[in-house]
Amino acid sequence: MHDMYLLVVQPVLANYRRGFFDGLADNVELVEVFSDLNPGEGFKSSVEGRFKKTHTPVIGNRKNIYYQIGVFSSFLKNRPSAVFMTADFRALNFWVLLVLSKIFRVPVFSHGQGLYNKPNPSHLQRFMFKIVTSLSSQYVCYTDSVRKSLIDIGISASRLLVMDNTIVNESVVEPDSKKNTKHRLLYVGRLREGCDLQLLFEAMRLLENNGIEIGLDVVGDGPMMRQLEELVQCSNIDVRFFGAIYDDQAISDISQKSTIGIYPGDAGLSVVHYMSLSLIPIVHDDLTKHMGPEPSYIKPGINGVTFKRGDSISLAHAIEYVLNNGSNKVLSEEAYKTYCSLSQPAMANKLLMIMKPYLIGMKQ
Repeated sequence: MHDMYLLVVQPVLANYRRGFFDGLADNVELVEVFSDLNPGEGFKSSVEGRFKKTHTPVIGNRKNIYYQIGVFSSFLKNRPSAVFMTADFRALNFWVLLVLSKIFRVPVFSHGQGLYNKPNPSHLQRFMFKIVTSLSSQYVCYTDSVRKSLIDIGISASRLLVMDNTIVNESVVEPDSKKNTKHRLLYVGRLREGCDLQLLFEAMRLLENNGIEIGLDVVGDGPMMRQLEELVQCSNIDVRFFGAIYDDQAISDISQKSTIGIYPGDAGLSVVHYMSLSLIPIVHDDLTKHMGPEPSYIKPGINGVTFKRGDSISLAHAIEYVLNNGSNKVLSEEAYKTYCSLSQPAMANKLLMIMKPYLIGMKQ
């Protein structure tokens, strides 16, 4: 695909999306990403890549109703070949672009999490998804579980395609190359409400009371950083905070000491990151409560382990199970295989394949 302009809209430009957008930029003449480039809350403030990025000041609050300034005018001025955007129903600009794309016959691809976290959707939620999928050229689902959640409410399967949500880890750790493994856990993610590291601290204390000493390495930053550091200071547990690290190799080096990648709260893409490091992921078992649908990639006892949400005793048992499990190597290998299967073909290539039928015959 050449001589194309792909307009991308995201609430924020996260560092883990850099590889995806670079992959698009390698195949499309111009990829322009509109997003809030000053998001805070543990996100990297500056993400550089082979794509063009444009800051969209936000009116309102991303947790409620908001509008990203500049997207509407850029669409009218530059008339993109296609639009790819996060299907955030709280974003007024999302609805505006859906309608504009329909009027000007520009292919639009909405990228979203469907109803994976709403097992009993309301009539309004069902109606809104039906409107979005009817206005979109395709609704691009994060996972197969997302696609199923929308088929279950009567949306035609022909309107739904899957682009497995994953990351591009430039420094993977293959199972056979793990060499410095110790009794340590690794947490990678933002330190925010819902990460539930407090629950993990409690589980670590329970394990220590049973004579199982285990350490924890925490990679990430966010609004709860100081509070969590203070909790550790008051406890007799081995926790090391590394702060925000965006260098894949540095995180891979830290991960060499660990067998387990753990997310005690509501997880998302961290699960995939753990798998890319040949870590055995541990997450809670309530898929509807996670931050994203990615924990659905975990098959308990095959490529990861789950515990009862919010239960420190269950979490401690899950950790102990992995540490004492003779089939650890198999779990680790299966986790890494899952990452590889999610990553081939790459996300960018999957999206380009989804978009291609809608661009044939367009004036390039």
